[in-house]
Amino acid sequence: MPNNEHGTTSGFLDFPLYDLVEEGELTLNFHGQGEKKVMVIAKGENVENEIEFLQSVLSPLGVQYPNDPFILITGDQRVSFNQLIQKFEFDSLISMGISPDALGLQINAPLYYPINIANKQLIFTETITVFTAEKEKGGARPKAKQLWLSLKSFFENE
Repeated sequence: MPNNEHGTTSGFLDFPLYDLVEEGELTLNFHGQGEKKVMVIAKGENVENEIEFLQSVLSPLGVQYPNDPFILITGDQRVSFNQLIQKFEFDSLISMGISPDALGLQINAPLYYPINIANKQLIFTETITVFTAEKEKGGARPKAKQLWLSLKSFFENE
């Protein structure tokens, strides 16, 4: 069990021990058909609102819901990247608000920069609530611009 905010267990060891996702039956409720082999996993509570936001972001990039992407909205549910690649066919993964550690990946992945792991293209971003709060606030939307530019580049490099 982790005992700090980084999901690690500390004690007499001189290195962090990560709380890995259990390898069990993967029971996740995905939305969409995944025809373009694009998977989006996002931390959120209101599935309808989160999917609506994702539609508005992905549609101009040529990824149309419900046919093209797999979309998973998680609350506190743990997700294993290893299980995802074993059970689903996808080439690209957009992780919104879910860190590499939470996916069982022991990597340092800066937000908004694509990386390749296991022949999959991954990009990590902030949570959807960051972007919706920015929109509600009005005015300049630097986070939304950063998301748009990074996803545009992400899909151009596929």
